[in-house]
Amino acid sequence: MKSKVIILVLTLVLLVSIGIPTTVASWAKFNTSDLVQNSDVILLGKIVGPVGESQGVADGISGWVTYWRIEVFYYLKGDQGTKDFYVVTPGGKNKSVRSSNDYRLDEWDSTVLLFLRKDGDSYVPLSPQGVVIIEKSGYSPKADELLNGKRILAEFNITNPQTNTKEDFERFILENSVTVIPTNVSANLPLNIRPGNVNNIYNNAIFSRILRGLLIILGLVIIVMLLLRHKTLSD
Repeated sequence: MKSKVIILVLTLVLLVSIGIPTTVASWAKFNTSDLVQNSDVILLGKIVGPVGESQGVADGISGWVTYWRIEVFYYLKGDQGTKDFYVVTPGGKNKSVRSSNDYRLDEWDSTVLLFLRKDGDSYVPLSPQGVVIIEKSGYSPKADELLNGKRILAEFNITNPQTNTKEDFERFILENSVTVIPTNVSANLPLNIRPGNVNNIYNNAIFSRILRGLLIILGLVIIVMLLLRHKTLSD
């Protein structure tokens, strides 16, 4: 009787793991210093919206990515000068192929502080932690006002620092000495969002899928062994 209960429970767990997509992502945790140090570009801007999706393949596993256009207010790191910047996130909207690491920028508010790393010809957030929600305070800087962290903190409030503290992000902005206001306008979509340059985005997703597959196989092996053992005892 006890063996039957164990087999039933394992079978239910296995069916659930197959039928329901994994929701716990395997993203590394970053403190504010890690985010700053590991970012190639840090910008403060507004999410205009998704501009397209593409399907890529890495190690034989396919997946979707979404391209986003960001209207940039300030660059805090990285030698960039365009008012439009394009960011890639793993996952597509309403797609059958999904990963536990998929997420969308429009899950949050529209004004954000983004910590981005270069991935081939694309730029991706370091993790969902690299998407920090901010809001405009209503303050308008004077024409002759110095461009520094104090001015930025007067213009914007950090509303969702995620796992790091608001004070850590404010300290980074206040002490940052390389703030740049973008001046150039991007007329066309740049190279960094063209299809075919997005394979590295799937590293975490591939690991999650492989791990999930191994767990399913292990579960099946255990169920078969218990069934054989139960049959032997019955005989």
